[in-house]
Amino acid sequence: MKSINKYIMEAKNFMEKKSFGKKLKELRKKKNLTQSKLAKKFNIATSTVGMYEQDRREPNFEMIIKLCRFFSVPADYFIGFSEDPEKHFMSGEIKNVIYNFTNYLSKMDNLMMNGTIMAIEDRLKISEIIKESSNDFLSKNMFP
Repeated sequence: MKSINKYIMEAKNFMEKKSFGKKLKELRKKKNLTQSKLAKKFNIATSTVGMYEQDRREPNFEMIIKLCRFFSVPADYFIGFSEDPEKHFMSGEIKNVIYNFTNYLSKMDNLMMNGTIMAIEDRLKISEIIKESSNDFLSKNMFP
């Protein structure tokens, strides 16, 4: 059973999270845009932007993606998985798997290619190629 302090901490953490509207307004202001200018960029009404920022209306999935790309933030930030606009929830998990795999690969002493045991230098090269290509993939395919 949870203690009362844990419930208080959970409630405090929940209340400290910024809403979608607050995040949107903050990002818009960082780009020195008015609601009207942001609305024109997405071909929506200025009042729609205002309602988003007041949390009186929520954008559809397509609009969230467009906003993420425009502001260069991950969807995780807008939908509440992260309070950090720089942190990608999924990319962190993927990078962790890749790190573990490439670490394991570099330590496999008897890894063979074409019937010959690979040298440590070759295993390290392969590890680096995997890391570089995965970073490139993530930067192109994760929001933003």
